[in-house]
Amino acid sequence: MAALPIHAICCIGYRNLGSGTLMPWEFETDGRALRLQVQGPLICNSSDLALAAVRAGCGVGWTMAEDVTHDIATGQLEQVLDDWSQPYPGAFLYHPSRRQVPPPLQTLIAYLKQ
Repeated sequence: MAALPIHAICCIGYRNLGSGTLMPWEFETDGRALRLQVQGPLICNSSDLALAAVRAGCGVGWTMAEDVTHDIATGQLEQVLDDWSQPYPGAFLYHPSRRQVPPPLQTLIAYLKQ
């Protein structure tokens, strides 16, 4: 079967709530980066809704691997463009540098480091 061009695939888009912009899909392989603004039948402003649409077979989506680990393991979803998947280094927390960090922030930092 011949591969379909990316514009022929129903892509489920995501709109950032804060800025209202459409989230581009970012890929990387062998030091080459690709950033695509996809189009499709559905644009969500909820990652849960976008993933539900993918699970329902409405199209393909771009999401974090840990959000679909079970789906892939059970065969409900299939990963595509595996060679172009980017590693995710994790979240970053930025806060004002102070000599005395407030206790609630200390607790949050300790929790996130786990």
